[in-house]
Amino acid sequence: MVKGEKGTEGFGSRAVDGPGRHMSLIILRKGVAMKGTKRFARVGTFLLAGTLCLSIVLVASVRQSDAATKTVKFGTVWGLTGPGSEFGLLAQRGEIMCKDWLNAQGGITVKGEKYQIELVTEDTKNSPEGSVTAANKLVHQDNVKYILGMAVPPFVDAIASVTEPAKVFYIASIHDDMSPKYPFTASAMYGYSCPKPVVYEYLHKTYPSVKKIAFTTVDDPAVAKAADAARAEMKKYGMTEVGAVKYPFGSQDYYPVLNKVMTFNADALDIGMEFPGGAASIVKQVRELGFTGPIMGNSPWDPIFVRDKIGSKEYATDFIIPTFEPASAAAQLPPILKKIVQMWSDTYKVPFISDSLRGWDPVYELAQAIEAAQSFEPADVLKAFQKMKAIKCSTGTVKVGGLKTYGINNMVVQPCPLTRIQNGNIEFIGFKPLNIP
Repeated sequence: MVKGEKGTEGFGSRAVDGPGRHMSLIILRKGVAMKGTKRFARVGTFLLAGTLCLSIVLVASVRQSDAATKTVKFGTVWGLTGPGSEFGLLAQRGEIMCKDWLNAQGGITVKGEKYQIELVTEDTKNSPEGSVTAANKLVHQDNVKYILGMAVPPFVDAIASVTEPAKVFYIASIHDDMSPKYPFTASAMYGYSCPKPVVYEYLHKTYPSVKKIAFTTVDDPAVAKAADAARAEMKKYGMTEVGAVKYPFGSQDYYPVLNKVMTFNADALDIGMEFPGGAASIVKQVRELGFTGPIMGNSPWDPIFVRDKIGSKEYATDFIIPTFEPASAAAQLPPILKKIVQMWSDTYKVPFISDSLRGWDPVYELAQAIEAAQSFEPADVLKAFQKMKAIKCSTGTVKVGGLKTYGINNMVVQPCPLTRIQNGNIEFIGFKPLNIP
């Protein structure tokens, strides 16, 4: 921890980057409103006016040539309202950008015919009930054959409860509980338990004196699974667990949880999974209570967004998370990711936020699976997806895996980025390969 007056020192000249990211969330929140369930309404700021006008022109063009244009519908689900909706809005923008990019290149080609991608989006309202309602509408009213999106475990499970019986191919942004019992549910990237080896190896090398670990966990089976993966890694390095506190999903005040954590006298704290704002609140509040050890996160939160929400250099330190920020990671970014970052800047006129990739990847991967299958039937697309030895995503060309680990080949095995926030600075450690056979 930096010495000095706690909680008062800001980010100085680096703050020019931070407010831009907050502004991007304000723009997204004000500028994206759902009208009914399928289309986007007004943009509430001049920064996106050019993008909106272009979209109107494109839509008009497609309507004028409906007879000649073939389309394929991708159902998408995001929490656009409710707690944590910042993530949903960012991911939605990522998927729109990917759809537009693919369509500009001709869309999807099946049996010599070209098809433009159409996104049909529903708001899950960030609740299990809203997720079921959204999935039911897409499957039974809109008759979509594929659904994409969501990364919160209980919401993913709720959507899968609709898609599995209907044999609709569902690619969640992140899914950690794959099984042959649910063959039509896949993950666009590695699950939440997968970064634990990378995180704990770094913790051991960088903080060799750390021996006692405490946990805070949302009360959910997928979160518990990730915590168990952390416990397995701890044993490799002679670390022990000194306590864990569970709390209900959607909590806003973490002080009761963290006051209990402080009684454990831990050397480090593993906060597991949370929405980005929730993670920042936990870090800020536990630092306010006097915790000075390293803190490990488990979700791919945008580091600048989280850092700025924490609010001071004094608190935003010794925070290790599996994510990246373009400026600090520039030398190691794959070419496709550099392109995505530039496209985001050109399209939305605000700094790139990595959470948007949770929307990009499912669209990109499904499009490739359809072309590999040369069919639109979900069962055919799923089989092609499972057999793909190479698939392109935001982090380059990777593989589809998980057969030995989960009993089914339904996970896109991306490399794991690792970042440390230290004294308010973003330090990119690198992209680390994951072993998910």
